[in-house]
Amino acid sequence: MVKRVAWGAAVVTLLGGLVGCSSGDADGAGEKPREATWLVGPDRPKTMKGKAAWINGNAVVRVRSDGAAAYDLTNGRPLWTHTVPAPQIVCTVAEHADQGVGLIGQGLEDEPCDRVTAIDLATGRALWTRRLARTAIPGTNYYGVIEAGAGSALVPVAGRVRALDLRTAKARWTWTPPRGCAFTAEDSAMAAGPDAVVATFRCGRKAAKVAVADPARGRTRWVADLGVGAKFDAAEVLSVSPLVVRVKEDGERSRDELLTFDAKGTRLGAIPVSGPEGDLDLDLGDFTRRIAVGGDRIHVAAKPPGARLLEQDLLTFDLTGRRLWRSTFEDGVTSLALAAGGLTVLAQDPGDPALLIALDPATGKPVRKSWLRYDVNVSCRMFVAGGRHLMVNAGASTQSVPAIMAF
Repeated sequence: MVKRVAWGAAVVTLLGGLVGCSSGDADGAGEKPREATWLVGPDRPKTMKGKAAWINGNAVVRVRSDGAAAYDLTNGRPLWTHTVPAPQIVCTVAEHADQGVGLIGQGLEDEPCDRVTAIDLATGRALWTRRLARTAIPGTNYYGVIEAGAGSALVPVAGRVRALDLRTAKARWTWTPPRGCAFTAEDSAMAAGPDAVVATFRCGRKAAKVAVADPARGRTRWVADLGVGAKFDAAEVLSVSPLVVRVKEDGERSRDELLTFDAKGTRLGAIPVSGPEGDLDLDLGDFTRRIAVGGDRIHVAAKPPGARLLEQDLLTFDLTGRRLWRSTFEDGVTSLALAAGGLTVLAQDPGDPALLIALDPATGKPVRKSWLRYDVNVSCRMFVAGGRHLMVNAGASTQSVPAIMAF
């Protein structure tokens, strides 16, 4: 169902100063606070949870428990609202939109997520809805179970990956997994780019593999073993190009690493999620995504050994796993974004104004910084689009933290 109104949250355009936290911290001396251009107020009812966001042309689309809503990037004007039928909820989401279409999974709360809907991001209208036959998505991960890319909607069907036309749902191809393997919604993941479809597969009780397919026909290009054992828990695709996969096992002597591969499937390096450099701030399937991959660099937030309560590092690695630089943030790393060759970090000590810091991605050195006159939810994701920094609330909004803020 589509309505040309916003949800209960108000959209406010801000022209003057904002009532908010003081920006007089010594670290920000001499820096002019940035005012929010517009914001979308907290979710109502407060039980709603933010689950994803997409940028589509001059609009930002935020997905929450009961559907999706679009806002004009320039002024925050509500464009449309799409609501899933009650009492269903949005239980999984495609991380990326493609060709003006976004995908959501929906189903009854605490039951399998068994339907996928394609939304036209220009109008908010449902293009199609399909029930996933013989497939039960547990709905515990927001990302990786369905995906949009290369003109296709990618969905799991009976242990395989099927590509549907984004706008018509017409079947394009079905990708047969490597021999002895299956795509399982509980511990496999998929992602897509313009030139490749990537998926991880469980292969029996003691193995898992990653494979890359041609997006036009679903033919396998190469397969690589992920080197896991009986304690295999999950494998998540964090980037398609370059290919970065997180592999996680359970247990006291388990593996938890970021693995990198070249275009032919050769493994380039491994970065431990918990190692000498610190504990990488990553949660499987999480909307927040305190990691940014671009070119031959991996930028990721980490808790260094012996760090104070809020202190975090931003670490940058090359694809061999070698650390190139480290930058320390006393107030932690709330979010980061890589866009147009620039790296931006959002840092905040709870109760204080947020600090936006632009870094040189080659060295990690600050280029400029500015205070924001609002505090920001620690579970937010930052996007850079249309000349603005967008802070999209990833969790349930509170009375004081808007669902979206634009600077």
